[in-house]
Amino acid sequence: MSATWADIQRLAADFQRIQLAEGSKKLSENNCVELISMLIKSKTIDILFTTDGKEYVTRNHLLTEVKNECIGR
Repeated sequence: MSATWADIQRLAADFQRIQLAEGSKKLSENNCVELISMLIKSKTIDILFTTDGKEYVTRNHLLTEVKNECIGR
């Protein structure tokens, strides 16, 4: 299945709206994984996976973490 840009925008908007909503309406882990997978395949985001493959960060976040460690924060 090939996702269109409109599909990705719709999923991102749904994700943001649901995550900000109060109560029990939250995206499941499977839906979050699907959303991230679509964004990676469309090259919308650039993700680095951890060595165990269970977590991931953006290059910018990794750079920030490295800088913070270097300055002792």
